[in-house]
Amino acid sequence: MAKATEKIVKMEIPAERIKEENLDELVSALAENKESLLKVINLIKYMDENRNLDTISALVHHQDRVLTNFAKEANKPQNSAILSNVATMVELLGALNFKGLETYSVRRLRNNNIGRDTEPPKETGLFGLLRALNDPAIKRTITVLLFVFRGIGKNLGGKNKAEKE
Repeated sequence: MAKATEKIVKMEIPAERIKEENLDELVSALAENKESLLKVINLIKYMDENRNLDTISALVHHQDRVLTNFAKEANKPQNSAILSNVATMVELLGALNFKGLETYSVRRLRNNNIGRDTEPPKETGLFGLLRALNDPAIKRTITVLLFVFRGIGKNLGGKNKAEKE
């Protein structure tokens, strides 16, 4: 029979080997991301040439004074209105449906180019108007115009009644 294990000895990896493995891992990561790292280095170089790094460094080192001065300036009446408008604008941007705006702009561009392909007829007679009423686009446009006119009429109707009384 075998003897029971009385003492467990942990294998210790030498510090030199750990450093060597870490260095290999770092070199391989640098090689894989060479283009990105070069872009970052160029960006930092450009920021240093324009003294932007000095500005950022000063902002970080003196952030208490910067925030205090910003708070004092923001509390002035002329600046608080601007900040309020900026906050409202940011809130509006958050509420916008960009997918819907994209669809709207595509439709708008397409509709702007519709009439440019063909030349309009010289004159449109009564029968030409009646034939145009069969076009679905004309029907939709007339429906929208009637809806708008009804809304305007309701609003004007209420004002005229108030003026008569």
